[in-house]
Amino acid sequence: MKVLLQVITASILFLWGISFGQSTYNFPLEADPPTLDPAILQGAVTLNILNRIYEPLMQLDPETGLPVPGLAKSVDVSEDGLSYTFSLQNGVTFHNGSPVTAEIVKEALERQLTNPSNYYSFLFSSVEGLAEAQENCCSISGISVIDNQTLQINLSQPNSVLLASLAFFPAFISDPSVEDLGETPMGTGPYKFVSREQGSEIVLEAYDGYWGEKPGIDRIVFKVIPETSAQVLEFEAGNLDHLMVPPSDVRRYRTDPPAGVSVQEKDTLVTTYYRFNQTRSPLDNVLVRQAMNYAINREAIADIVLQGLGAPLGRLFPEGIPGRSDDLEGYSYDPEKAKSLLAEAGYPDGLAEPITLTFETDDVGVRVAQAVQADLAKIGITLNIETLEFGLYISRLDNAELDMGRIVWGADYTDPDAFVTFNVTQAGSLELAGYKNEELDALALEAVTLPNGDERNALYKRIEEIILEDAPILPLTSSHAVLAVAPGVEGVFIDSLGVIHIENASK
Repeated sequence: MKVLLQVITASILFLWGISFGQSTYNFPLEADPPTLDPAILQGAVTLNILNRIYEPLMQLDPETGLPVPGLAKSVDVSEDGLSYTFSLQNGVTFHNGSPVTAEIVKEALERQLTNPSNYYSFLFSSVEGLAEAQENCCSISGISVIDNQTLQINLSQPNSVLLASLAFFPAFISDPSVEDLGETPMGTGPYKFVSREQGSEIVLEAYDGYWGEKPGIDRIVFKVIPETSAQVLEFEAGNLDHLMVPPSDVRRYRTDPPAGVSVQEKDTLVTTYYRFNQTRSPLDNVLVRQAMNYAINREAIADIVLQGLGAPLGRLFPEGIPGRSDDLEGYSYDPEKAKSLLAEAGYPDGLAEPITLTFETDDVGVRVAQAVQADLAKIGITLNIETLEFGLYISRLDNAELDMGRIVWGADYTDPDAFVTFNVTQAGSLELAGYKNEELDALALEAVTLPNGDERNALYKRIEEIILEDAPILPLTSSHAVLAVAPGVEGVFIDSLGVIHIENASK
């Protein structure tokens, strides 16, 4: 019997890809990243890879979501909040062995923040000289080198989210001597880039010269598997080390998961919304946009389509964001009000022409879109559904070539600004979609100069009120994640920002 049990145990370990030599972690990706250049990164798919290769000056604590030292071992902030002095960690090198100095960090930040393709550089608009550097290229006067290990960033006005922004990928530190980071990423992180097979997989290996704590996994293989059903099959065949459980399988994984699989759940600050292109009729009519918001049964989508892997969200901020107003009501399901608004807009019999919703290939997204399609049909709006390859979708979205686009947005830091500046201001993405509200933009700029408290919270409440009035987006759900981890794999978890952590994993 003892021999039989040993054979069975060995068979299970073999099935789930567990070995006793070099450890390999198989990480599923729902799409193939269009580039590996951190300056033009877009989407969580690419971030899952690059946050193993690169490091910023600050990091976010996975438990609190607050900024803590990263490549900077310490930071001193002046009393007026306008000067930040960073002392760098000792002995840091890029994966090619070249040392990291304050001068190199300055060059890396300038490359990131002056790249015209970096849509997130507006997060650093308070840095002195950034606007001039973006126009004239490339030295930023507000970033100065004190000595070999010390860097200073000076601001034109206080910025309460600067440290959190410096933990975000626009501030990843890359080797400025490498010309094509999109093909050969070169960072300081615990893993170095090894190879890429387009449309199939990306391989990283632990960097022997890493300055920090060595990772427990020797090798990460990112496998591109767009269909969630295929991810489930691959996970249960032992070919993946974790699985974001899709709605179709969540009940089974909660009650009777595969043998040895551990399951964890987490409410996250990841939201899904549709963005209206207001440069196109009839979406340039606020009454039409409001009508579409009232037409959607978000509770049914969360409970039935997503099987509880989401909560209905009829407003900008999900629960869990500090300062979120509890007495502000979002859009509710009210098809009669939706019909009335359409009639007021001049469409008593509904819209004559269909509207097309476009997003990247995603089978769960299609099922959600079909529920939205059915709800809109009830008020006389025909919705066509179009899915595209990820890179093509992002390109068409950024060029305002779509009627409506889907955004799956995870907070990059635990602050209301993580949902405001990029999503609903002119500095962010909505200018591309024809939305502009001067009051909202002014409030957003003022809010980041204030410390946390009632005054700041009141500004964000007013911002949410404006979003409900103007309806530039159609918010749908916030995410509840169910993560399954393969047998024999320890130390993997998901945080409230939706980031899957494997830095302390072992197998």
